[in-house]
Amino acid sequence: MADLAARDAQFRMKDRYRSNIISIREIKDGKVVREFSSQVYKKTEDEDIETLYRLCIRASEAGSWEAVIGGTTTDEKMTWAEFANRVKANVVSRVAREASRRDVQGHLKEHISKFRGEVTSKRLFKWACEEDPVTRFYPFRKRIETLAQIQASGLLDVQKEIAELKKMKPKGSAKKRQERLTEKPRAIPKDSELEKWLDEIEDDLVQWVFALIATYGLRPSEAWHAEEIDEKGLITVPGDGLTKTELHYAPPVPREWVDRYKLRENFREMSERLNDRWKIRWEERDGVLIPVNNSQVSNSLWRNVYRTTGNVTKKLFAAAAEGDGQDWVRPYDLRHSFAIRCFDSEEVRDYPTEQFAQWMGHGVEVHKRIYLKWMPAARRKEAVQGRFDHFGAKEKAPIEEAKEETFELPADILKKLKKLEKLEKLLGDND
Repeated sequence: MADLAARDAQFRMKDRYRSNIISIREIKDGKVVREFSSQVYKKTEDEDIETLYRLCIRASEAGSWEAVIGGTTTDEKMTWAEFANRVKANVVSRVAREASRRDVQGHLKEHISKFRGEVTSKRLFKWACEEDPVTRFYPFRKRIETLAQIQASGLLDVQKEIAELKKMKPKGSAKKRQERLTEKPRAIPKDSELEKWLDEIEDDLVQWVFALIATYGLRPSEAWHAEEIDEKGLITVPGDGLTKTELHYAPPVPREWVDRYKLRENFREMSERLNDRWKIRWEERDGVLIPVNNSQVSNSLWRNVYRTTGNVTKKLFAAAAEGDGQDWVRPYDLRHSFAIRCFDSEEVRDYPTEQFAQWMGHGVEVHKRIYLKWMPAARRKEAVQGRFDHFGAKEKAPIEEAKEETFELPADILKKLKKLEKLEKLLGDND
């Protein structure tokens, strides 16, 4: 926000007291001539802040906010198909990452463009209500998000409809019950099962990338952007829009897997092969190149395991987190497995939970609420007993006590991680 003032931008962001929505101030001759709500851009969401920052720059260059945001055309005569196309063009201009706009574009193409009659906010409200907010909470939430993008486009005012729809979301115990019904339990393999599965993967590139994700707890897409593994085994995961989080570093857990799967030895070669096999696509936004298909390339790993023909990597099965039987381990489950391994591993037992969260590039609340949630009961009990015995022998109380260690992050990055934690809590993200 301060950067806009340094640029002497005509339009600048303003943090509103007791409001999650960012305001816009128009400045002329050093004076505020008007202030208005950005309507849908939230100060707790990094992508919203970045998008609004770019809009402020473009509007300042154009000399008009309405010239960039699209103005309101509530009374303009157009068909639903024309309306959908204009909203889509606006969304593409504002939202760089394809995965972030996929659901909106699908709604515009498959639903909204096929409406008949006058373009009205009432019709969109009716469409959103076709999904039950209790039994179909996730699709209902996605429709609200689509209306939010329509509001952001400036083509139709649906702010009142969004407010009414949000009131319909389940709250309290009803919300918790709904979350339990819709949440997909993670399948967490034992380390011995995971190691055996990795050893048996014949494709050396696929083996290397799965071992990298498992050893360092990476989000699958971070495998494409990791910069190096140093002589101590620490991996560098960049920020700056390349990944979901800020720059962070992580040690290998267990350390033995670095040599077993030649993660450091073959890092450069495998990184190049990975990017050749499943290519990252880049787009320039405001003079900066950013990856736009992180989700798609990481889904390539999922498809590699899921498909049943061709060069297939067999599935790894583990005991289901809830109920009886087994479920197959998705690539993202390897990240959850790392979090649980950190909790019960003797290698890193002296480090607090806050440190594990830093290694994984998220907040401690997210780490506890989402990542440790799926630890099997027997494994949790064994880990707690092991920690109790370990720290009891040292005569200190300890699970959350910080210690002097090598991997502390700079204060500015810790501040950003706390902000990311608030964002993840808001979105109910699985990280």
